[in-house]
Amino acid sequence: MYEKQKRDHDDESSYQYQPTIINQNIQQQGNLPKRNNLALWMGFIFGLFGMLGVAHIINGKLGSGLALLVIGSPVFAVIAVAVHSLALGLILPLFLTIPLHILIVWNSAKAGASST
Repeated sequence: MYEKQKRDHDDESSYQYQPTIINQNIQQQGNLPKRNNLALWMGFIFGLFGMLGVAHIINGKLGSGLALLVIGSPVFAVIAVAVHSLALGLILPLFLTIPLHILIVWNSAKAGASST
């Protein structure tokens, strides 16, 4: 893929290798959904404090945003408290519920921030 380019004089040691650009225009295939980054990060930050659905509301999806805010957040809180109660307050449930909470919040914010 490299072509030899000779300099001004004919010395064998003066060859300079320059890369050949094959295709500089790379196009994405398929329709990727557009994402509102403000809604994504606001939804993620508010979701960490238990307010799911903020990204949906910011992006204009009022129905799903209010449903997540009113129903989704309390349901997850009840599930987290039940897991801690059943485990008698051991540290192990924290290692299960905190990553699960972050995953749920991220997926909710990502879904709310997408425009399609």
